[in-house]
Amino acid sequence: FTDGTYESIHSQTKELCGRATFEALSSEVVRRHPESPDPNEVLECLAERGYRIEGDDCCVVTVRATPVDSALVSNEAACTLEDVDRVSSVCEQRLLGAGWPEAAVMGVRLLVAEYVANVVRHGGVSPTDSFHCAVFMYGDFCRVFVRDPGRSWNFLGRIARSAMPALNSENGRGLALIQAIAKQIDFSRMERYNYARFDVERDWTGGIVAK
Repeated sequence: FTDGTYESIHSQTKELCGRATFEALSSEVVRRHPESPDPNEVLECLAERGYRIEGDDCCVVTVRATPVDSALVSNEAACTLEDVDRVSSVCEQRLLGAGWPEAAVMGVRLLVAEYVANVVRHGGVSPTDSFHCAVFMYGDFCRVFVRDPGRSWNFLGRIARSAMPALNSENGRGLALIQAIAKQIDFSRMERYNYARFDVERDWTGGIVAK
């Protein structure tokens, strides 16, 4: 966090927030959402308590490090449609074995299959390239990570432009399905890899509506 956060001034008392108050508010947010604290909520808490956060640069970042050995699934596989199907099947089997509802499990399998198949078909990869898929469980949701060496593209921008095309259309169907299944999507590129993160809720029931 930047110093503008704890140096914000109260609109009525004109007192500085101070480190102790700021850290107490941040701790409240983490306690409410231990698996996925939202940094924006910290700033909202400051504003709700009367502190003016517009007077200086206020930035809050949350970082979570997840041990790889805690993954329910962690698979490195070739960029082929056969391996895409195999890895998505492993995700299905492991989640079912962990007691997840069948509808949500099929949602995860479909999401993995659609995303990585899109990489294989359109990402400029070859069968000698590999992708990595990992799944972590966090109580009422699971988090799917995919790393692939496909070409750079604006995944989130493409989803926004897809405007949920008809599900009986091949063009954009995978993006529409992914958007319908995942509660939250994050996408980034570092060096020559794309990194995608999808959160799927345990109570997802397959609510996909075709337009």
